[in-house]
Order: sequence, then C-alpha cells, then structure tokens
Amino acid sequence: MSQFGHMSGVPEERNWDRLFSLAKKYHWGFHPMLHFPTASLWFDTWKWFFDHDAHVYLLEVRHPIDDPKNIVEGVYQLAKIILTCEKMNIKPAFNTTSPSRTPRGLGCSALTSLCINTDGRVYFCHRLMQERYLIADLVTKQVDMRKYVMLGAGYDFKNSATCMRCPIKKYCMTVCVGAADEYWQGAVSLPIPSTCKYALLKLFYLINRTNTWGAIRPSIDLDHTKCILQAAFPNFNDVIADLDGRLKTDGLL
Repeated sequence: MSQFGHMSGVPEERNWDRLFSLAKKYHWGFHPMLHFPTASLWFDTWKWFFDHDAHVYLLEVRHPIDDPKNIVEGVYQLAKIILTCEKMNIKPAFNTTSPSRTPRGLGCSALTSLCINTDGRVYFCHRLMQERYLIADLVTKQVDMRKYVMLGAGYDFKNSATCMRCPIKKYCMTVCVGAADEYWQGAVSLPIPSTCKYALLKLFYLINRTNTWGAIRPSIDLDHTKCILQAAFPNFNDVIADLDGRLKTDGLL
C-alpha cells in the first residue's frame, strides 16, 4: 500500500499489487503524466511500471515550463528511456517515446470529441468548462455547432503563423488547448514558448542520438531547427554536451 493523497480530508491509499493484478486480468494500461517540475523522475517512473510488466502510456504535461533546466532534463530522461529500450531490444512504444505525426494540429481530443459534464453540459474540452466554450446542453437539447467550428479552427495550431513556419510541426506534440487558454488568458492559435523550446530540443536531440527517432530525419529540416535552438538556448553547445555526457556516463552513448 502506498500513500496516494487526501480527498476531502480523508486519506486515500493505492494498492498497487491489486491494481497490477487487475491490469493483467483485464489488459489495463497505466497513464502516468510526465510533469516538468519532477522531470528528474521520468525514467524511474517508466522503469517502475515496466519492471512490473505493466502497459504504460506516457505523455508530457504541456503546461508552461517555468525552469529552463527542466526542459533539458525532460529531453535527457526521454533519451535515457529510448536508448535503454534500444540497448535491451525493447520496443519503445510508450507514446511520447516514439515519433508520431499530428496532421490535425492538436495533440488532444478537442477536435474529435467533446467533454460532457455530469450536468449534461458539453464543452469544447475538459480544461475549458466556461460559458464561452459551451457547445451543447443535453438536458435542454440545445446545440451550437457554429461555436464548435469556430473554436476548432481557432485552436487548430496549424493555423498559427508560428506553427506554419516551424520545421518540426509534423511531429510536434503540439499545444494543450486548456493550458494555452490559461497562459494567454483567452487568446487562440498561440503556442506556449517554453513548450515549443522543449519540443524543438526533444526532436532535434532524439533524431540525432537515437535510432527510433533517427528514422524521421528526412522529414525534418535539422539545419533550420538548429538555428532556432541556437537562438532559444544561448548555451546550445553546452546543452548538447551536457546531454551527451550524462548519457555516456549511463553507458548509453
């Protein structure tokens, strides 16, 4: 039994042995979210679930990244997971550890589904439960598809001038709609600068250092990506050297 947290003042505990037993019986998977303030724990989190023979679906929390050091740490941790998998002949199919195309411009379900609240009110996404994002009401059976179309177009980040010129847009994890709304206080089609820096560094480094991501090299303009990164990270060469040095110490490069 491990301490899970407190809900309404009542201690809650999670019985991991029971959860793993049920997961094997019913073919469940686990979805630990990778939080940047605790980026140093990403590899250990993945390994803990993997060592328990659990199916794992990883995804970075795409909120603003307050500390630039956590951007680099996140890239190191993912590289460590992927290179460990390659070394041990494990398929790194844990979502964020393998490249995938995002042609619809949104790395979430806002363009393909809606969030239905317990009161029957339907919102654009579960992070945007405000009146201006209300699409329908299942109780009154009122539906405003015009709003859904307008919000879908506004939050499709392919429409952003920044994203249209980005060299990694085909494989970018893209922006969390709710996080962007909170960060820009209601603006649309604007990515969050710190998450962009992370996505650029992640793709550039993983393409150059792992076989898993190296396969998409022909699809990415790495020279253009490097120029952007050199402007974003004044100490870019030191960042790459630090990542290489840590992974060499781990015996993975």
